[in-house]
Amino acid sequence: MGTAAGTSAQARLNGELMDVVHNPAEVAVLNQGLQVLAATLIIVISARRREALARAFRGLRNGGLRPWEILGGLGGAYFVAVQGVAATYVGVAAFTIAVVAGQTGMAAGVDRMGLGPFGRQNLTWMRVVAIGIAFLAVLTPTWSRLHASPSWGLALVAVLSLAAGMASALQLALNGRIAKYSGQPVVGAWANFAVGAMSMLLVAMVIHLLSGWRMVAVPSESLWMLIAPLFGLFFIIATAWAVQVLGVLLLALVAISGQLIGAFLLDLVVPTAGTVINLALIVGIVLALCAAALAAFGRRPVRL
Repeated sequence: MGTAAGTSAQARLNGELMDVVHNPAEVAVLNQGLQVLAATLIIVISARRREALARAFRGLRNGGLRPWEILGGLGGAYFVAVQGVAATYVGVAAFTIAVVAGQTGMAAGVDRMGLGPFGRQNLTWMRVVAIGIAFLAVLTPTWSRLHASPSWGLALVAVLSLAAGMASALQLALNGRIAKYSGQPVVGAWANFAVGAMSMLLVAMVIHLLSGWRMVAVPSESLWMLIAPLFGLFFIIATAWAVQVLGVLLLALVAISGQLIGAFLLDLVVPTAGTVINLALIVGIVLALCAAALAAFGRRPVRL
């Protein structure tokens, strides 16, 4: 839960970086690029991790790992790109709560289909209730704001945040499969960041060709913001291991609990212009925590 709380700090720093470079693609490229460099360093200094990475590459060649299993980084790259915009526009806590619905619904489906390394899990009544509460947690803090001040831009950010949550659930499952096959969670993280970095570089190239946009140098006084990827690095490594034990839905909701706590504290202490902290937001956080608890009690693996 501690590493999950750190992702809220990553969201805030990415939002600040977005204000500096004014392009979500560049924020995503910087995040993914620095993360893959850090993960590579962690692997290179250990013979055991180097062998685990080699095992994963052999798996791709001999069919032990299928190509689609290494695509979790696409979800991570999209998440970071949306995170940079949403954290500034609606506040970190509101963005994180919006992610709950996408993560919860998709994670339940991923667990039911057996896409995660934990195997298939039944969709018990307690898990169904947990999903419903998670959706309610999204609506509670955002409904009054949308109703009082309708905005297509705000609605679009909410939809993009929901999609980011869905992408992150698939990301957790696929990274866990790589970690299980290779025997090292950091290898799952490395594959995640490598695919994410390549995909965002491709997006950046397309944007450049279509609009002439170029990457902006980060000013020296803002370089400290580049510590943001480290929070994501440790989170991905931790979840690549934990998903093998907890399953995707339970891990997603446990992670969300940590993110909400960190997000609420950040919005409380260092609020952004779009941040709204009220009773509805607090109720939404409590509901999300209740959803995580219900998912834990309702967890029941399927015997294959």
